[in-house]
Amino acid sequence: MPDDRPLTRTDSLATEGAPDIPLDCHGMSLAGAKRKVNQDDFVLTPLGTIQSAPAWLFAVADGIGGGPAGDRASSLAIQTMREFVRRSASQPEVMAKIDPAELLTKGVLRCHEEILADVDAHPELFGMGTTLTAALVIWPRAWVVHAGDSRCYLQRGSRLEPMTVDQTLVQRMTDRGILTAESARRSRWRHALWNHLGKTSGPVEPGVVAADLALGDALLLTTDGITDPLPDTSLALIAGESGSARNRSCRIIRAAAERGGRDDMTLIYVRFAPATESADASPLSRVG
Repeated sequence: MPDDRPLTRTDSLATEGAPDIPLDCHGMSLAGAKRKVNQDDFVLTPLGTIQSAPAWLFAVADGIGGGPAGDRASSLAIQTMREFVRRSASQPEVMAKIDPAELLTKGVLRCHEEILADVDAHPELFGMGTTLTAALVIWPRAWVVHAGDSRCYLQRGSRLEPMTVDQTLVQRMTDRGILTAESARRSRWRHALWNHLGKTSGPVEPGVVAADLALGDALLLTTDGITDPLPDTSLALIAGESGSARNRSCRIIRAAAERGGRDDMTLIYVRFAPATESADASPLSRVG
């Protein structure tokens, strides 16, 4: 199954969903410098209404480097999660009985099973895996599930708060006081994951968090190609500048590239407010 995804990809979603819930959303994925394959993937999916509330799914995935077919794993995870959630959302009787956190957990486990089944059918792919971070919004609440170190942030005003915690060995050591935050950023093991999809047949432990949203809030989903070169303080400053979702997305990726980012870079910026263009709207060809 060759991957025909372009090295650079963008997608936008602007919908009112409901008269009082405007949405401005932009997703971008840019292959790393000198990369021949982009191992990241993303999706923006409107889900119509769930229990009379407008709903959307946003997800990013980052194929695990050092293993085979990371691009295939990330694409399979994104496609499986999208179809699983869309199918469930189209069945009111299902959504009336299941908690959204449970739905997302089941979706991640389904993605893991699909990747392992693909490896069973193609033994040469043994060891392929991916991260996955997905946000299900059923207004006015967001549920975020993640496995790995792709992140989701909640932006409210000038504050950008992480909703996820990297599921890496280095983060565990930082949480236990063994490493400082600065030494963790420099560690050669900072990308060693203890939780992810595929790779092995070991159990996956999806983490799920939730938050209430308000008009003007934004969600930012990123792969580590962006968060490696950009600390949270820098990311907050750039995300907090004026402009549409597309403008902010371009500025974030450009900043990551300018600060030495060499990995594939993928993000989704979704703001629950009308789109507002600014004078610095930049075509993607100028990014990086």
